Amino acid sequence: MEIGQTGELKGELDMDLKAFVFEETKEYQEELNKLIDSPYEFDRAKVVKAGESFISRRSINDEKIILTNQDTSPENIIYTKRGAKIIDPYPLLYTGVSFAANYVFNYQALFHLFHNTKRYRKGNYHLYISQLIVSAEGFIEGYTGSSKQKRHALHIEVFLKLLTMTYTHYKLVNETPLDREQIIRFGTKEQVEERLRIYLKKLEEYPK
Repeated sequence: MEIGQTGELKGELDMDLKAFVFEETKEYQEELNKLIDSPYEFDRAKVVKAGESFISRRSINDEKIILTNQDTSPENIIYTKRGAKIIDPYPLLYTGVSFAANYVFNYQALFHLFHNTKRYRKGNYHLYISQLIVSAEGFIEGYTGSSKQKRHALHIEVFLKLLTMTYTHYKLVNETPLDREQIIRFGTKEQVEERLRIYLKKLEEYPK
């Protein structure tokens, strides 16, 4: 991220937001196709039907660029007189709904499943699953308010976060060997594969 000639914030990629989101959406389709072709057992028909439906209905035209947090972990939460805030030393420019989905996905399906990794071990998040889920639910209510359109767009985007995390795990399982940074963030290959199976099940069960 940098400051432009007229004082505006600029990201690393110099391209139209709509074009970028369109290209990213095609990548989600490619990830879905590769998971479907994987040797793992799961309800392929159900995942394909949900995935293609969500991908085709992803919000592209209505999104705006905002400056927001990328690391939503509880360790970045501070409490002020005006409520809880998240402070991220490395914020990003991207669409609001994508990072809202990042928060929801992380609290619903990431932190507690990563409790056995070096990156998240100290948090013991597997002991606070109900609190994490309530935090996600509260965030959804605060973010969407009474807007059915925002709730719908967020629901789709959370599915896409789940899809790409599942695919990331699939790729890691097939890498030999994992490097030091990957082990710190994702754990051993056995832990990654165990998590992959959980995420495949979550794709099957994701609400329509």
